[in-house]
Formats: sequence, structure tokens, C-alpha cells
Amino acid sequence: MPIDLLSVSASTSGGDTVADSGAPPLLAADARDAQIAKDVQAFRPFDVLFNQPTMLPYNQQTLIRFVIASKDIEEAKAEFGDTSGSVTVDRATLGRQVRAQLTGPGDDVQIQIVGTDVRDISTVANTTFDWYVAPKTTGTFKLTLRLYNRVFDGTRWIEVQGPPYVKEFQVSVSATQKLQLLLSEINGWLALLGSSILALLGLFLTKLRTKFAAKKPAGTAPPG
Repeated sequence: MPIDLLSVSASTSGGDTVADSGAPPLLAADARDAQIAKDVQAFRPFDVLFNQPTMLPYNQQTLIRFVIASKDIEEAKAEFGDTSGSVTVDRATLGRQVRAQLTGPGDDVQIQIVGTDVRDISTVANTTFDWYVAPKTTGTFKLTLRLYNRVFDGTRWIEVQGPPYVKEFQVSVSATQKLQLLLSEINGWLALLGSSILALLGLFLTKLRTKFAAKKPAGTAPPG
């Protein structure tokens, strides 16, 4: 029987639609629904953890880590030794495979994921997602974490519509820190400019001394 309460969309990593050409043939509807239902019934709650910095340095990368503690929560907590901010522990109901997404306010922040955004969940190891976040403006804005469940329909992986987990948190970028960075850059340019001016002045003085030495009259011979 069709699954009334489950809406799915055929997709690949990042939500792209699966092309028809070259795709494996789909199972019969009843068999596909049964396979999807089997995957959905296997969904279970997991502890999930992520670091939540309140301040981000302007135009510099900050690591945001999200860990699904599918193996051990203590090991998951130990993964945050190289991150900043407090670590939040939460719960999410997930299946065998998920897609993770971290978004911010458009062009105001650059977000780069490490590796793929789709990972399998197993008890062999915790499942970890890393992003590097670099603000391009100052002020306060929100970052949003989303998880999407993916199920196997007997032929391919498809994504369940609607994220089972969404978490927003607020971060700030100091205008003072941006000004300090700008002043540091200006000081660097001034130092470089000063060095260049001194080098040119030294070259000029050297050429001037050489010129005067060439024009100096030769000394007269002493009387015999």
C-alpha cells in the first residue's frame, strides 16, 4: 500500500533531481513503498552535538562541527577540542543516511563544508560534519543547521521532504575587530611603503655622491 504519511523526493547530494537517463529501473510501487517503510521504521533518536560560538572573527574562518553520536557520546564530546564556543547537546530522529546543511545570510557569510554533505550513520563511528564559516560583514546574524533523512527505496537513495532537525543560533561579528584588522593592514602597507621610500632615498643619495665625486677637479701637482 502507498505510504500516506511519508512524502519523498528523488534527489542526490545537495538536493539535485536524479536524471532519468541512465537511472536504474524503479521497483513496483508496492515493493518500493514497503522498502521505504522498512527504512522509516528503523528511524531512531540519536544524541547530536555542535559547537556554538557567539563571536566570529571578521573575514576569518571559524570551525563549526556537528556530530551525530551514533557510536559513543563521550567520544563525540572529545571531538570538540579544537573548536570554539560552547557545545550544545540535542536529540534528533534519524535513519541510515542523512544530508547536513549549514546556511547563513546570503553574501554576508562564506560557508564551506569539508568533504561531502551526505553521510551514512553507523555504530562503527560517530558521524561528523565540519564547516568553515567566514563572515564578510559585521553585526549580528543567524546560522541555521538542518538535517535531512534519506531512505533507500530498493533502487536508489531518496530524500524525505522536510528536515527532521533544524537549529538556529545567533553569532556576532565585532566592528571593532574589523577596524583593528583594517588598521593592521594599513600599518603593514605603511611599513612596506616606508621601506620602499628609504630604499629609493638610499639609491638616490648613492647616485648623488657618485655624481659629485666624478665632477670633483683633480688635485694640482706640487711645485718641483
